[in-house]
Amino acid sequence: MNNTGSNNFNYVSPTGSLEALPNDTYDVWVGNTKVFNDLPVLVPTQQIANFKFRMSNGVGVVQIGNILMRDIAQALPVELLSFTAKPQGQQVQLAWATTSERNADRFEVQRSHDLGEFLTLGEVRAKGNTDLRQYYGLVDERPLDQSNYYRLKQVDQDGTAHYSKVVSVVMDNLTPAFEILGNPTDGHSIYAAVRNLAGATYRLTTLAGRDLSMTNQIQTDGSVVLTPAHPLSSGMYLLEASAGSKRLVQKVVIR
Repeated sequence: MNNTGSNNFNYVSPTGSLEALPNDTYDVWVGNTKVFNDLPVLVPTQQIANFKFRMSNGVGVVQIGNILMRDIAQALPVELLSFTAKPQGQQVQLAWATTSERNADRFEVQRSHDLGEFLTLGEVRAKGNTDLRQYYGLVDERPLDQSNYYRLKQVDQDGTAHYSKVVSVVMDNLTPAFEILGNPTDGHSIYAAVRNLAGATYRLTTLAGRDLSMTNQIQTDGSVVLTPAHPLSSGMYLLEASAGSKRLVQKVVIR
Protein backbone atom coordinates (compact mmCIF):
# COMPACT_ATOMS: atom_id res chain seq x y z
CA MET A 1 0.00 0.00 0.00
CA ASN A 2 1.44 3.38 -1.07
CA ASN A 3 0.49 6.88 0.14
CA THR A 4 1.64 9.84 -1.93
CA GLY A 5 -0.02 13.24 -2.06
CA SER A 6 -1.90 13.38 1.25
CA ASN A 7 -0.90 14.04 4.82
CA ASN A 8 -2.40 10.88 6.22
CA PHE A 9 -4.11 7.85 4.74
CA ASN A 10 -6.13 5.14 6.41
CA TYR A 11 -6.80 1.74 4.84
CA VAL A 12 -8.22 -1.62 5.79
CA SER A 13 -5.50 -4.28 6.00
CA PRO A 14 -5.84 -7.90 4.77
CA THR A 15 -6.57 -8.89 8.38
CA GLY A 16 -9.44 -6.39 8.60
CA SER A 17 -7.68 -3.91 10.87
CA LEU A 18 -7.57 -0.17 10.15
CA GLU A 19 -4.04 0.98 9.34
CA ALA A 20 -2.67 4.55 9.16
CA LEU A 21 -0.08 5.41 6.51
CA PRO A 22 1.85 8.72 6.66
CA ASN A 23 2.54 10.77 3.53
CA ASP A 24 5.22 9.43 1.11
CA THR A 25 5.47 6.04 2.81
CA TYR A 26 4.32 2.54 2.01
CA ASP A 27 3.49 -0.75 3.69
CA VAL A 28 4.08 -4.22 2.24
CA TRP A 29 1.87 -7.16 3.18
CA VAL A 30 2.44 -10.81 2.35
CA GLY A 31 -0.81 -12.60 3.01
CA ASN A 32 -1.96 -11.49 6.44
CA THR A 33 1.52 -10.45 7.56
CA LYS A 34 2.87 -6.91 7.35
CA VAL A 35 6.52 -7.37 6.39
CA PHE A 36 7.36 -3.65 5.87
CA ASN A 37 5.81 -0.76 7.78
CA ASP A 38 5.90 2.97 6.92
CA LEU A 39 8.91 2.73 4.60
CA PRO A 40 9.83 6.02 2.87
CA VAL A 41 9.36 6.21 -0.90
CA LEU A 42 12.45 6.80 -3.04
CA VAL A 43 10.93 9.76 -4.92
CA PRO A 44 8.44 11.85 -2.88
CA THR A 45 5.15 12.92 -4.51
CA GLN A 46 5.59 10.32 -7.28
CA GLN A 47 2.84 7.74 -7.48
CA ILE A 48 3.68 4.09 -8.02
CA ALA A 49 2.40 3.22 -11.49
CA ASN A 50 4.41 0.13 -12.49
CA PHE A 51 4.86 -3.08 -10.54
CA LYS A 52 7.29 -5.93 -11.10
CA PHE A 53 7.16 -9.22 -9.21
CA ARG A 54 9.87 -11.86 -9.47
CA MET A 55 9.32 -15.37 -8.15
CA SER A 56 12.24 -17.75 -8.28
CA ASN A 57 10.47 -20.84 -6.96
CA GLY A 58 7.00 -22.15 -6.42
CA VAL A 59 3.62 -20.72 -7.34
CA GLY A 60 2.11 -17.46 -6.16
CA VAL A 61 -0.90 -15.16 -6.38
CA VAL A 62 -0.59 -11.40 -6.90
CA GLN A 63 -3.44 -8.91 -6.53
CA ILE A 64 -3.21 -5.20 -7.43
CA GLY A 65 -6.48 -3.36 -6.98
CA ASN A 66 -9.12 -5.36 -8.83
CA ILE A 67 -6.54 -7.27 -10.92
CA LEU A 68 -5.92 -10.80 -9.68
CA MET A 69 -3.21 -13.05 -11.15
CA ARG A 70 -3.33 -16.66 -10.00
CA ASP A 71 -0.89 -19.56 -10.31
CA ILE A 72 2.17 -17.55 -11.23
CA ALA A 73 4.93 -20.13 -11.61
CA GLN A 74 8.58 -19.78 -12.41
CA ALA A 75 9.11 -19.65 -16.17
CA LEU A 76 10.65 -22.78 -17.65
CA PRO A 77 14.16 -22.26 -19.05
CA VAL A 78 13.16 -23.98 -22.30
CA GLU A 79 9.73 -24.22 -23.89
CA LEU A 80 9.87 -27.46 -25.89
CA LEU A 81 7.55 -27.42 -28.89
CA SER A 82 8.14 -30.96 -30.17
CA PHE A 83 10.40 -34.00 -29.86
CA THR A 84 10.23 -36.81 -32.43
CA ALA A 85 12.12 -39.97 -33.37
CA LYS A 86 11.73 -41.48 -36.84
CA PRO A 87 13.48 -44.48 -38.42
CA GLN A 88 15.42 -43.73 -41.61
CA GLY A 89 16.82 -46.93 -43.04
CA GLN A 90 18.98 -48.48 -40.34
CA GLN A 91 19.25 -45.21 -38.41
CA VAL A 92 16.92 -43.09 -36.28
CA GLN A 93 16.51 -39.36 -36.89
CA LEU A 94 15.77 -37.40 -33.70
CA ALA A 95 14.45 -33.86 -34.02
CA TRP A 96 13.14 -31.26 -31.61
CA ALA A 97 12.13 -27.62 -31.60
CA THR A 98 11.86 -24.92 -28.93
CA THR A 99 9.76 -21.77 -28.85
CA SER A 100 11.88 -19.94 -26.26
CA GLU A 101 15.03 -20.48 -24.21
CA ARG A 102 16.38 -18.90 -21.03
CA ASN A 103 19.93 -19.63 -19.84
CA ALA A 104 19.90 -22.97 -21.65
CA ASP A 105 23.27 -24.71 -22.03
CA ARG A 106 22.77 -27.96 -23.96
CA PHE A 107 20.55 -30.87 -24.88
CA GLU A 108 21.59 -34.46 -24.23
CA VAL A 109 19.85 -37.17 -26.26
CA GLN A 110 19.45 -40.29 -24.15
CA ARG A 111 18.39 -43.83 -25.11
CA SER A 112 17.12 -46.86 -23.20
CA HIS A 113 16.08 -50.36 -24.22
CA ASP A 114 13.69 -50.92 -21.31
CA LEU A 115 12.74 -47.47 -19.91
CA GLY A 116 15.07 -48.23 -17.00
CA GLU A 117 18.60 -46.96 -17.48
CA PHE A 118 19.06 -44.15 -20.02
CA LEU A 119 22.48 -43.59 -21.61
CA THR A 120 23.55 -40.41 -23.41
CA LEU A 121 24.06 -40.80 -27.17
CA GLY A 122 25.25 -37.27 -27.88
CA GLU A 123 24.98 -33.59 -27.02
CA VAL A 124 23.77 -30.54 -28.94
CA ARG A 125 24.51 -27.00 -27.76
CA ALA A 126 21.44 -24.88 -27.03
CA LYS A 127 20.93 -21.39 -28.42
CA GLY A 128 20.94 -20.09 -24.85
CA ASN A 129 18.60 -17.10 -24.72
CA THR A 130 16.05 -16.52 -27.44
CA ASP A 131 12.36 -15.97 -28.08
CA LEU A 132 12.65 -17.28 -31.65
CA ARG A 133 11.81 -20.84 -32.63
CA GLN A 134 14.90 -23.06 -32.79
CA TYR A 135 15.31 -26.43 -34.52
CA TYR A 136 17.72 -29.18 -33.45
CA GLY A 137 18.54 -32.71 -34.53
CA LEU A 138 20.75 -35.74 -33.93
CA VAL A 139 21.07 -39.13 -35.65
CA ASP A 140 21.27 -42.44 -33.79
CA GLU A 141 23.53 -44.25 -36.24
CA ARG A 142 23.35 -47.62 -34.49
CA PRO A 143 19.93 -48.09 -32.89
CA LEU A 144 19.14 -51.22 -30.94
CA ASP A 145 17.20 -54.11 -32.40
CA GLN A 146 13.52 -53.94 -31.48
CA SER A 147 12.59 -51.15 -29.04
CA ASN A 148 14.50 -47.88 -28.66
CA TYR A 149 13.27 -45.34 -26.10
CA TYR A 150 14.55 -41.76 -26.36
CA ARG A 151 14.32 -38.67 -24.17
CA LEU A 152 15.92 -35.22 -24.03
CA LYS A 153 17.88 -34.06 -21.02
CA GLN A 154 17.90 -30.27 -21.18
CA VAL A 155 20.64 -28.78 -19.00
CA ASP A 156 20.65 -25.14 -17.85
CA GLN A 157 23.78 -23.04 -17.51
CA ASP A 158 23.68 -23.59 -13.74
CA GLY A 159 23.59 -27.38 -14.19
CA THR A 160 19.89 -27.86 -13.48
CA ALA A 161 18.40 -30.62 -15.66
CA HIS A 162 14.91 -31.07 -17.10
CA TYR A 163 13.62 -34.11 -19.00
CA SER A 164 11.28 -34.38 -21.96
CA LYS A 165 8.62 -36.97 -22.57
CA VAL A 166 9.85 -40.35 -23.86
CA VAL A 167 9.39 -41.26 -27.53
CA SER A 168 10.03 -44.71 -29.00
CA VAL A 169 11.04 -46.41 -32.24
CA VAL A 170 10.87 -50.14 -32.98
CA MET A 171 13.53 -51.39 -35.38
CA ASP A 172 12.90 -54.56 -37.39
CA ASN A 173 15.81 -56.85 -36.53
CA LEU A 174 15.07 -58.99 -39.61
CA THR A 175 15.96 -56.20 -42.02
CA PRO A 176 19.32 -56.81 -43.73
CA ALA A 177 21.99 -54.15 -43.31
CA PHE A 178 25.30 -53.58 -45.07
CA GLU A 179 27.60 -50.65 -44.26
CA ILE A 180 31.17 -49.75 -45.26
CA LEU A 181 33.31 -48.93 -42.21
CA GLY A 182 36.07 -46.33 -42.36
CA ASN A 183 34.99 -44.96 -45.73
CA PRO A 184 37.13 -43.56 -47.48
CA THR A 185 39.71 -46.32 -47.11
CA ASP A 186 43.29 -46.89 -48.26
CA GLY A 187 42.62 -49.41 -51.05
CA HIS A 188 44.34 -52.37 -49.39
CA SER A 189 41.39 -53.65 -47.32
CA ILE A 190 37.68 -52.86 -47.11
CA TYR A 191 35.82 -53.34 -43.83
CA ALA A 192 32.05 -53.78 -43.81
CA ALA A 193 29.40 -54.31 -41.13
CA VAL A 194 26.81 -56.91 -42.13
CA ARG A 195 23.54 -57.91 -40.48
CA ASN A 196 20.93 -60.48 -41.47
CA LEU A 197 22.77 -61.51 -44.64
CA ALA A 198 23.81 -65.04 -43.72
CA GLY A 199 25.91 -66.71 -46.42
CA ALA A 200 26.32 -63.47 -48.38
CA THR A 201 28.58 -63.28 -51.40
CA TYR A 202 30.42 -60.10 -52.35
CA ARG A 203 31.20 -58.47 -55.67
CA LEU A 204 33.51 -55.49 -56.17
CA THR A 205 33.30 -53.53 -59.42
CA THR A 206 34.39 -50.27 -60.98
CA LEU A 207 31.72 -47.69 -61.78
CA ALA A 208 31.86 -48.99 -65.35
CA GLY A 209 30.89 -52.48 -64.13
CA ARG A 210 34.27 -54.25 -64.43
CA ASP A 211 34.69 -57.00 -61.82
CA LEU A 212 37.69 -56.84 -59.50
CA SER A 213 39.11 -59.95 -57.85
CA MET A 214 39.17 -60.07 -54.04
CA THR A 215 38.97 -62.38 -51.02
CA ASN A 216 36.80 -62.00 -47.93
CA GLN A 217 37.12 -63.07 -44.33
CA ILE A 218 34.21 -63.14 -41.86
CA GLN A 219 35.06 -61.78 -38.40
CA THR A 220 33.74 -63.07 -35.06
CA ASP A 221 31.48 -60.00 -34.66
CA GLY A 222 29.80 -60.68 -38.02
CA SER A 223 31.68 -58.00 -39.96
CA VAL A 224 33.70 -58.85 -43.05
CA VAL A 225 37.15 -57.84 -44.31
CA LEU A 226 37.48 -57.75 -48.10
CA THR A 227 40.98 -57.73 -49.61
CA PRO A 228 41.39 -56.85 -53.31
CA ALA A 229 43.90 -58.96 -55.27
CA HIS A 230 45.71 -55.71 -56.08
CA PRO A 231 45.60 -52.40 -54.16
CA LEU A 232 42.87 -50.17 -55.54
CA SER A 233 43.68 -46.85 -57.16
CA SER A 234 42.11 -43.64 -55.89
CA GLY A 235 38.49 -43.26 -56.94
CA MET A 236 35.04 -44.72 -56.37
CA TYR A 237 33.96 -48.38 -56.57
CA LEU A 238 30.80 -50.40 -55.94
CA LEU A 239 30.60 -53.25 -53.43
CA GLU A 240 27.60 -55.57 -53.64
CA ALA A 241 26.44 -58.01 -50.95
CA SER A 242 23.92 -60.67 -51.99
CA ALA A 243 22.09 -63.41 -50.08
CA GLY A 244 19.22 -65.14 -51.87
CA SER A 245 16.85 -62.45 -53.13
CA LYS A 246 18.48 -59.80 -50.95
CA ARG A 247 20.93 -57.48 -52.70
CA LEU A 248 22.58 -54.42 -51.16
CA VAL A 249 25.12 -52.10 -52.80
CA GLN A 250 27.44 -49.57 -51.17
CA LYS A 251 29.90 -47.09 -52.64
CA VAL A 252 33.56 -47.50 -51.65
CA VAL A 253 35.83 -44.46 -51.83
CA ILE A 254 39.59 -44.96 -52.11
CA ARG A 255 41.66 -41.95 -51.12
